[in-house]
Amino acid sequence: MHNKNRISLTCITMVGIILVGVLFSVLGATNLSIATAQEAATPTLNDYYNVNLITLSDGTVIEEHIINGPPEPPPGFEIERQAVSLPVSAASAGINVLTVPAFKWVFGCSAVSGAMIAGYYDRNGYPNMYTGPTNGGVMPLDSSSWGTWKDGSLYTFYNNPLVASMKGLDGRATLGSIDDYWVQYHSDYHTAPDPYITGGWTQHPWGDAIGDYMMTSQSAFKHNDAITSFYDNWSNPAAPLTCDTIESYYSLYSLPPDGTLGRKHFYEARGYTVIDCYNQFTDNRYSGGFSFAQFKAEIDAGRPVMLNLTGHTVVGVGYDDSSNSIYIHDTWDYKDHIMPWGGSYSGMALVAVSIVNLQPPTNWSVFLPLILK
Repeated sequence: MHNKNRISLTCITMVGIILVGVLFSVLGATNLSIATAQEAATPTLNDYYNVNLITLSDGTVIEEHIINGPPEPPPGFEIERQAVSLPVSAASAGINVLTVPAFKWVFGCSAVSGAMIAGYYDRNGYPNMYTGPTNGGVMPLDSSSWGTWKDGSLYTFYNNPLVASMKGLDGRATLGSIDDYWVQYHSDYHTAPDPYITGGWTQHPWGDAIGDYMMTSQSAFKHNDAITSFYDNWSNPAAPLTCDTIESYYSLYSLPPDGTLGRKHFYEARGYTVIDCYNQFTDNRYSGGFSFAQFKAEIDAGRPVMLNLTGHTVVGVGYDDSSNSIYIHDTWDYKDHIMPWGGSYSGMALVAVSIVNLQPPTNWSVFLPLILK
């Protein structure tokens, strides 16, 4: 994987960089109006995950997770990835599961996970998430309605207009996400900029694909094809990093939005109000972080949870108290899978959550379109 400006350093070097940054600030550099990206301050854990420490001019340090989950599962974890049958929800047994769409990989795992959650909301009180012609305007439970395509690499991709739009897909007559931003899986934005850049045309207006708002695969945000970035609070790792704070970093320091803020912007573009929006390390990574109890509370409130692993993004759709386990959709098939809270899946450890919660529907003007579907 070729991520420029993301060369892995040793922990000793990381400390040195941070100390130099602090000294620089003390010597009078606090008036800088941009963020300084450190050369990746923690080792690359696998081919699909990298980390940057970004020191802002006010001394705040945030951790950027650069996620490039593969189109197919890594080999060697077939037993761990065996599909499971979702149990019946039963409060007395400590089990609760949600019926969430399961989509296959296209454009990037984080965008696919974002679309699974948006598709769930489309089917549960927020009918403007997907307004295309397929399935009577109700987001399907899988991607099989839209066929597949190839880009010259070894992989086959599964079209999904809620993840990434494309001319000819779902009745679209104009260029979309894949036309403008995709070259080939693993392509480097340094040597292979987005097609709209090399072709000299104007990129499409955003509106119906969540991957656009998450900045997935976009050269303008220094993302190789399939990459999405998320920020977490390295200076205070047990605390959430809110979208309001991330938005302020964009205004003050020209720090680009991340995938979580992009999810918020997509929901708002579809006409909905976001009431909670943040990233947070999980408690297996840092004591006091997002916990299994908090995960259960989200599921109990009817909200799937985006989970970032060290190299992949998945969606949590349920839990089982008896085994301290969570049920997930992994972007590689239409099946249900299970992993231990705080553990790993396909060799990639749980590291953080991306939470974007919507204001509950409160009137018939919201429910009527769903009923008419």
